[in-house]
Amino acid sequence: MPMLTGDVSKHGIHRRIDALATRLRRRQLIGSREVALEVIRLFREVVASAKFSSFEQLVAHLDEVGKVLQEAGPKELVVTSMTRRICMLIREEYQTALANHLDEAGPSSPSGSHTPTRPNPLLSTYSTSSLGDGGATTSGAGAGGALPREHEFSKRSFYLKPVFIEAIQELMDEVEMTYRSVGEQSTDHIHSGEFILTIGHSKTVEAFLKHAARKRKFTVIVAETAPSFSGRTHALALSSAGIPTILIPDSNIFALLPRCSKVVVGPHVVLADGALLSLSGSLPLCLAANRMRVPVVAVAGMFKFSPVYLGEADWGMRDLGSPEVVLASTERCVLDPLERLGELDAEETEVLNPYYDVVPADLVSLYISNLGGHPSSVLYRLLNDMYGAQ
Repeated sequence: MPMLTGDVSKHGIHRRIDALATRLRRRQLIGSREVALEVIRLFREVVASAKFSSFEQLVAHLDEVGKVLQEAGPKELVVTSMTRRICMLIREEYQTALANHLDEAGPSSPSGSHTPTRPNPLLSTYSTSSLGDGGATTSGAGAGGALPREHEFSKRSFYLKPVFIEAIQELMDEVEMTYRSVGEQSTDHIHSGEFILTIGHSKTVEAFLKHAARKRKFTVIVAETAPSFSGRTHALALSSAGIPTILIPDSNIFALLPRCSKVVVGPHVVLADGALLSLSGSLPLCLAANRMRVPVVAVAGMFKFSPVYLGEADWGMRDLGSPEVVLASTERCVLDPLERLGELDAEETEVLNPYYDVVPADLVSLYISNLGGHPSSVLYRLLNDMYGAQ
């Protein structure tokens, strides 16, 4: 997609944008964490090499880069989340520096009765020495003098690039430390003697349980999660860490749920309404847990919390795997009915293999992130803090 602000970045950065868009389009990036880190690295390079005449031009360029990536990987909601998060962080740093600059510049009215507050040392370094003082940027001494100063400050915001890059780097550090940060919350929610049921293989859940096993003795029951059988990988990883682990077929979930104290799932994305986009099989598991009054705990890093809503009809956002692994085309149970139906009806036969389930928020008891545990009633506040009120 051609960008109206393409001249902000160098040609080499445009190649990096196209390369990441191609990897997203070809589904060569696996996992929300890997996608988030790649997007953050790209935005850090874009900001570091950008040449812009105003702050608004930089933000417009970042928005366009985000749209290119979103169009390339529309099913990776973390791309949208990271784009909005980075833009908000940059806006916050800019507004803080602007406020400090206006305070240092003094009042715009002739009375001069305003007492400036003490500025932030880091931000005031760029707002005073690089962006100029109030006398150099004020075009008039009237009440409207603040607007020209803000406009002049925006034109000199190029010197705030180190602050912007530092904010993006802090976000990257947060994502990289997700496993450790989430694991530190585990001892507050897992107790000795518990039986915990989980499904599939989530590295966040794996780190969560391994950290808890350092101080707690508990047993993990892992559903093998057909047809991908990723639960087997999860069970092997947990048992290798010395955690008592029981691998069960998916058909035994309902029978063993009454023995379990909680269900732990690692969603792909947490949607804005608290619903989970989780591995296929999570929905029947959570429905059964709700029937058995067993609490369901969703464990995910904050980068997986998305401001996007997903309607029931939005099948385009859900991945569909090959139906061959669910129902082989050579099976007689498939061939015999098709032979009886005839060639015309056979062409209309469709077998779906959804990779993700949408688990409604009312089935989830608690969300655990690197910031702690959150009930569904406060998710809107977390999203507002991360992405703004838009």
